Amino acid sequence: MSSDGIYIGLHDGIGSDFGWLDDNHTTPRSNWAAGEPRRDESEGNCVYKSPGDWKWKSGLCDEPRAFVCQKLSAQNAGSTQMTITFPFTLKKFYINRSHTIGCSAFTTPGRSSIIFKITAKNFTQHFHDGDSGFSNNGREFVREAGRCLLRARASLVFKPQPQMVNGMLSCCWMRQEDSMSCTSLRMERLYFESQTPVLELDMLGGVPVAHTHKKFHFICAAFVGTGGQLHMSLSTPSTNLTWRIDKHGVTPVEKTEGPVTYILDDARQHELKIDKAVKSSEEPDLGLYIRGELAIEGSEHLSGANLSCSSFCPYNPALNTANKTVSAGPIIIKPREIRHASSPTNFTGPVMRKKSTLKKYIDDQPPLLLFILMVILLIMAFALVAAVKSGGEAF
Repeated sequence: MSSDGIYIGLHDGIGSDFGWLDDNHTTPRSNWAAGEPRRDESEGNCVYKSPGDWKWKSGLCDEPRAFVCQKLSAQNAGSTQMTITFPFTLKKFYINRSHTIGCSAFTTPGRSSIIFKITAKNFTQHFHDGDSGFSNNGREFVREAGRCLLRARASLVFKPQPQMVNGMLSCCWMRQEDSMSCTSLRMERLYFESQTPVLELDMLGGVPVAHTHKKFHFICAAFVGTGGQLHMSLSTPSTNLTWRIDKHGVTPVEKTEGPVTYILDDARQHELKIDKAVKSSEEPDLGLYIRGELAIEGSEHLSGANLSCSSFCPYNPALNTANKTVSAGPIIIKPREIRHASSPTNFTGPVMRKKSTLKKYIDDQPPLLLFILMVILLIMAFALVAAVKSGGEAF
């Protein structure tokens, strides 16, 4: 070095206030020599201190001098790092949930740009400073292998999309002109989050209604997320029933709390008659869809029952929030409406025959009138017989 003194990292840019190279413009204490600081408005000033009194002095920044670097703790020094903050304690990539990627990189001064990349099949996206979700988190000078290097830090908030599955997530930085180095992590699997279920019931004034001797249909459907389940529950004053439904079918679940609990097979032998049907499908943009239907024979045993349905994730309890459950009840019971049809037409085998006009006329008369007609016919018959006998005696 041709000049005495050691640069300490304090400068005033060009005509600005003095501040540190790590962008911290506060100087809580100072150790200026007499007559300092001096300013050269055209070139800017860098602060150094010389052996002897070690007081702070200012001079042109192009003077060659030794320098000191900020000391880092052992855990922060070293190679470039990429960190990911997941939305849940479970470290999984969830579609449409915010994730934060942190990146720190050692570069030479002037080569501090950080770029994030996401590459997948038929999909590539770059994120630069100024893009939505991108943040510069400051910089600091570090002495590394005898050189003064700039460590840049940045972060990106992004939401994985279905087309990113098995994609590569990369944090890249510049080391030399037109030279880029990256640290990457593969997103081998993306997880769908469970959604709020939808109930389909026979309703009257916002209350579920069942009719005696008629099937009551309890239908629930939801996108249950990756590996998710649908839980359908029926609770009466004497019975608690829960069915766990996944893509493999229906499994009865026995509860221990509350009144006496029956699983599905027992329910058939007791007061409830229940049939079940399940449909499921995989939607590429929304995940597993399950629709469960329980057809329950309407009876007094169903009166006052409550229904609930939940979209349930067995491996991530943080997803099983209150808004993933819907309920309805209590059920009210009404008698089944019986409609009387008109007298059916007589059938003989597959051929339909019409009634005769006389027979139809007779069938339409009241019983008392038919009785009177029968009496009159009998009297006329007796009179005719008597007249025939008397005529024979005259001859």
